[in-house]
Amino acid sequence: MPVKRVNGHWELLYGGDTGVRDGTYGELRVAVSSIEDAAIRERLTKITTVKALDEGAELRVALRDPSGKLIDDKQIGIDVADLPSGCTRWEAIKIGPQTRATTPMDSKRGGLWIRQRGVDRTDLVCSSVAMPEEFKPGHATAISLNHACTLLSEKYETQRISHTLNVYQHVFYCESGSSKPRWLPLDVLRNGVIADMEHGILADAWKTLEQQLGFRPMPKPEANSRGRRRNR
Repeated sequence: MPVKRVNGHWELLYGGDTGVRDGTYGELRVAVSSIEDAAIRERLTKITTVKALDEGAELRVALRDPSGKLIDDKQIGIDVADLPSGCTRWEAIKIGPQTRATTPMDSKRGGLWIRQRGVDRTDLVCSSVAMPEEFKPGHATAISLNHACTLLSEKYETQRISHTLNVYQHVFYCESGSSKPRWLPLDVLRNGVIADMEHGILADAWKTLEQQLGFRPMPKPEANSRGRRRNR
């Protein structure tokens, strides 16, 4: 919906009210340079880096190998809804030591980091990745998670022309603290970091509003509210 800011409210680009009812949620995309409030601009562009997994953590990659049978989701401890359709191979890899200067925040040990810029962009940064035995000695180590997925796809997904995988959907980590292994896609980690960032931005906004009003406003509870299912 093309809109323009006019006298403190939003109008359609060609004039007139947007016609959207009160209480409607949406997303507003504007250039950072258009945000006049420096505090808001800083909150929305702040870069946060979180170390999600340590060096030595095992990961699994779901692949579509035409020579294999469908993965037994119950045996490996995975929700079938999280498994990409048609996957027949379940390959193990391991996060290795740091080999690149770009690995953030930790100069001694490797790991997997999630870098979040505001609520807009998420990047994965991973140290080296130890490949399965059959890749030695030529490709015993991948330089990144994307590189590891490409090597696995080239070897097993021979039917594909492109060997680029979506690491958030095809790479799984083992959830800690459970009696049985439970494998979840990296998308769950990403969504968690985004949610934490959103909560932080909201908390800062509430503090600013409290300072302006001189008291803490109490939001009115919504009737018949339901939990929101995470996006996949």
